[in-house]
Amino acid sequence: MDILEEQMLHEILCRERPELETHWQDLQIRAVDISEAVTTAEVPGGPVGGMG
Repeated sequence: MDILEEQMLHEILCRERPELETHWQDLQIRAVDISEAVTTAEVPGGPVGGMG
């Protein structure tokens, strides 16, 4: 998702449903965690690469 689109969605969400802010933050943390896990798995010799 484009960063500008993400920021706009976040602003709309906070205005319309402020109680969902915590859920939004959880989704962002999960996305970062998944991205890091995929990056680690792609590194030769990483934990998922077969040598760890």
